[in-house]
Amino acid sequence: MNNPVIVITGALTGIGRATALAFAKTGARLVVSGRRETEGKALEVELQKLGAEAVFVQADVRHDEEVRRLIDQAVARFGRLDAAVNVAGTEGQPGPIVNQTAESYAATFDTNVLGTLLSLKHELRVMTVQKSGSIINISSTYGHEGAAYASVYTASKHAVEGLTKSAALEAASSGVRVNAVAPGPTDTGMLDRFTGTPENKAALVSGVPLGRVGKPADIANTILFLGASVEGLERDLGNLALAPQAGRRHFILVPDVGDMWKAPAERIRERYGIEALTYIPSTPDHPEVVEFLTNLIAAVRAKSSTEEYFADDDLPARAKPRAVASR
Repeated sequence: MNNPVIVITGALTGIGRATALAFAKTGARLVVSGRRETEGKALEVELQKLGAEAVFVQADVRHDEEVRRLIDQAVARFGRLDAAVNVAGTEGQPGPIVNQTAESYAATFDTNVLGTLLSLKHELRVMTVQKSGSIINISSTYGHEGAAYASVYTASKHAVEGLTKSAALEAASSGVRVNAVAPGPTDTGMLDRFTGTPENKAALVSGVPLGRVGKPADIANTILFLGASVEGLERDLGNLALAPQAGRRHFILVPDVGDMWKAPAERIRERYGIEALTYIPSTPDHPEVVEFLTNLIAAVRAKSSTEEYFADDDLPARAKPRAVASR
């Protein structure tokens, strides 16, 4: 589908805004949502100037009927829902556990957890009927780690990841994918509020291996990838295959994450005469991936035929093609 329909909550700032801009540049049809109408209408105009068909719908994800109306309006406007990105969230009230209250807990969980639950509820209501779709929830590295002085926020993101895993299992048989993206420190207004001072922010950044915070566009690119349909993947691979350059050979390196990648990649290989198809491990085992790619480059330079290189003995054990059951 060349112009997928995307709903984004929490689209007015930070990661949500960057995601809306990224999808707009691909020609997606967008329904962006947030609580502030003036900012929402301004974003709508900005997206339209990029050539996207876009509309802003004011909604508060803490309220069931507002989320229902958001999704219903998206479907009424565009006829379907191909991907949904649930970004709406809050940092809550950072500080020691002894300073937390029932009110600070509710304020954080109502947006981060209840908001995600209600969004999933109404997105799946549409996607399971149409037998397709992709949902991306925004978690945090704190969603699977502990963090001093961020207990309530951390607990809420653990809950988001639990919701994501459960929803993925429920929706899989309907052809709907549900994933979470868990950013580390990202340069947004939320991070500034969370850290409170430049000194606190610098201290947090010092623990990042790259020595810098992420950019909202970095996260948006990951979301864009997860939001793509299999048909979109096949089209993009085909476009690459149709643009050969003299003296260069083509390879497809496919993430070893399940059958959804294998069929379109194989069709592209056959259709456009790609010389080789193999799988690389998708786990965060970076040394093995680097080793595989290094070996690939060296072997392609050194050997006369791809068949000779892609013999099993040449591949790192975990990089060998293998069947992976989808779940």
